[in-house]
Amino acid sequence: MAAEAEAAREARAKVIAAEGEQKAARALREASEVIGDSPAALQLRYLQDVRLPVQLQRAMAAEAEAAREARAKVIAAEGEQKAARALREASEVICDSPAALQLRYLQVNL
Repeated sequence: MAAEAEAAREARAKVIAAEGEQKAARALREASEVIGDSPAALQLRYLQDVRLPVQLQRAMAAEAEAAREARAKVIAAEGEQKAARALREASEVICDSPAALQLRYLQVNL
């Protein structure tokens, strides 16, 4: 159960990351269409290999890590909500039917 939940969280995180990459690529395409072939656009094309200071790289990495952790917490909370709902529904079924309680008892003890 925990492994399935973890796999679901990882799959969801990959989907979120892919969506973010698609949005970034779309925004870059739109920006390049707006800029066109102006001198500024030509300068931007030549400045593709920009080196960032190590401190800025670390700050960006820390921000990205915090965002990933926040998404992971949200996904974990959603999983816990689903589990709580399922447990509540199961308890309602058992409360409504004494036979269900007896069957569950026999299933666990035999």
